[in-house]
This record gives sequence, structure tokens and C-alpha cells, in this order.
Amino acid sequence: MNELYIAKNIKKYFLTENYGIIEKIFRIKPIVVRALDDVTLNVYKNETLGIVGESGSGKTTLGRILATLDPPTSGELYFEGEKITKNNINKVRRK
Repeated sequence: MNELYIAKNIKKYFLTENYGIIEKIFRIKPIVVRALDDVTLNVYKNETLGIVGESGSGKTTLGRILATLDPPTSGELYFEGEKITKNNINKVRRK
């Protein structure tokens, strides 16, 4: 279907504070912020896509993940039908 970019079930969580060995020993649960939770989208060739939302809704985080600047916590990214991995991320960035 001429899909240029596919994002499937993208999640991005951030820890609000350091979570180290002491916290693990005392079984303190980490506090996380859900910036993105299960985002799926397709971008087709020759298409312009606009992302709108309230302040703090995750627009910039989604953009950084789609631009491969930040890795998602979970989910899959495909560029021109090829899954984006650590092995081919530089090739995707060049395109």
C-alpha cells in the first residue's frame, strides 16, 4: 500500500528518579511516566501527517522516536517495509 513508515504499538516510559541497587534491595517500585502508550500509525509515500494534541501529550516524544533519535520502550518501527533495528538504523537515518 505504499507505506513509507509504520509504527506499531509504540510505548515510551520514563523513570522519574534514579532507580538503583538500593531501591531494588528494598523493593521500592519505580515511578514511571507514560509518555506514549500503544501508539500505532502508518505514513504513506507522498503524504503529509500532522500530529496535534495538548501540551504534554507526547507529540515531541513520538517525533523523536520516529526520527530514531530515541528508542521506544517497546513496539516496532518499519521504514519502507524493513524493520528498524540497531543494525540498520544508520541506513534509515540517511534516507
